[in-house]
Amino acid sequence: MPNSNLPDTEKAILKPEPYGFWRTVVIVLCGHLGVRPAHKRVEDFQRANGVHVFAVAVMYFVLVIIGLIVLVNVIAG
Repeated sequence: MPNSNLPDTEKAILKPEPYGFWRTVVIVLCGHLGVRPAHKRVEDFQRANGVHVFAVAVMYFVLVIIGLIVLVNVIAG
């Protein structure tokens, strides 16, 4: 491994810190609205964990469906 003899600070510079839960939620919401700039989207692909993005997207989808069901029930009343 070529980076194995680097100090910890230089290793941290080479690999950016992965996103946390709330940052992943922001990525999914911005993706839904389509308001994420291209340079931020590239950074998101490098730093976000795909499994976390998928899990947040599924939770968001379920919340949207529940919200639509509630809205239809209120209107149809």
